[in-house]
Amino acid sequence: MKQIKTFSLAFTYVGCFLGAGFISGQELWQFFGAFGNWGYVGFVLAALLFTVIGILFVRLTQMTKCAEMDKLLVPWDVKWLRAATGVIGALFLFFVVVSMSAGVGAMLTQLFRVPTWLGSAVFMLAVFLVALLGVSGMVNAFSAMIPILVLATVGFAVGAWCTFGTESILQLQYTNTNPLMPNWFIATLTFVAYNILGGIGIMSPVGQYVREKKHVYVGIALSGVMLLAVAGSILTSLGTYPEAVQAELPMVALASRLNGTLGTIYGIMLLVAMFCNALASLVGLSAYIEQKSALVSTHKKVVLLAISVLAWAGSLLGFAEIIGTVYPVFGYISVVFLVFMAIHFCRARKQEKETAEKLRRLRAENRKLRRENEYLRHRAEQLSDRTAAHGNEDAVMREAVRNLSVSRSRTYFGYLMLSLKSSRTFRVYDKTSFAVRNLFFASKLWRIITGVAAFLGIGAQVIL
Repeated sequence: MKQIKTFSLAFTYVGCFLGAGFISGQELWQFFGAFGNWGYVGFVLAALLFTVIGILFVRLTQMTKCAEMDKLLVPWDVKWLRAATGVIGALFLFFVVVSMSAGVGAMLTQLFRVPTWLGSAVFMLAVFLVALLGVSGMVNAFSAMIPILVLATVGFAVGAWCTFGTESILQLQYTNTNPLMPNWFIATLTFVAYNILGGIGIMSPVGQYVREKKHVYVGIALSGVMLLAVAGSILTSLGTYPEAVQAELPMVALASRLNGTLGTIYGIMLLVAMFCNALASLVGLSAYIEQKSALVSTHKKVVLLAISVLAWAGSLLGFAEIIGTVYPVFGYISVVFLVFMAIHFCRARKQEKETAEKLRRLRAENRKLRRENEYLRHRAEQLSDRTAAHGNEDAVMREAVRNLSVSRSRTYFGYLMLSLKSSRTFRVYDKTSFAVRNLFFASKLWRIITGVAAFLGIGAQVIL
């Protein structure tokens, strides 16, 4: 696969989180909107944490040259701990696929009265077919779909503000009843932790294709801005029409309240978001399983099909139940993995600095040796020229001895002049001056200028 640059990285990272729960408003309302106005503060903090952790993780993949999720999260060579980390990460990615399938079933039932099991089955078939293309197919799909999702979400928010007014945006009521999230701060940390767990599983095979630091910093920062824009649009939209929160897909209900056609459009947009998130999770899960088993890598299609069927079966549990129960549990577990990842990053960063310092010293020593070598070559050329001039070996030897006793500054000055004339700056100056001389003295322009000057001079003499 070709190198991943700024915008492709940004859209891929955003695609890790813009799933059914996020775009539909169900997830954002349970973790933020239910805590009143403090929910806004919570998501600003969440966007900042997403940005910082995303940069740390992608930089970690660059420094370690590793694409395996368990080895990236656990810096120590403890097999059982790495195995447990990999299993938990893989299970979470599986549950993300399950929740996306459940969300599609709920959406199609709400919009078109399609049976839940049928809508989920068709959705998983489409995800399975695109997942066969691997990481490149995922990145290309995100680059095409995510910008549309971000702009469309902001557009729907503007429509909600114009229709329902903006007075109630900053008057959200505290309605949280989930004992796993007693306050907005715990809910924010839980939200970030479980989303990052899925993001790590998805970005592990992607990070190895990001080769420059500037793409990491700018790309992940841009994704944080997009996440903040989408979440702010959804939360403020639901704040203007709180009745929509009672629906299983709140933003679809809000869009339908604006206009029936808009409800259908938002449903299609939500379907695209769920497709991207399910695709990313399925690709990340299959990539991890392939890394751990050579047998699986030779039967990739069968494994992907089996995972897709299991995800469809699990989606029959229901959408809201999965988000409210499964996600917070994984959030608490993944806090430990985030601490491990931070430790691994610090160790890898220290090793990178030590390697960079060694490389800097070696380059400095190499430059010094090159200068000394050039100086010795310069002196050898001088001695060889004098050897040819004298012809007498004894006289040449005496001349060489005498030359070695002359002032060091004089001989070193000659070496410096030689270095200057062989430098890139001098070559640029020489070529520029030659081009200017050629332009003025070897072209008609110079003759025209001299002719005009001569005419003006003669005319001035005549006038005077």
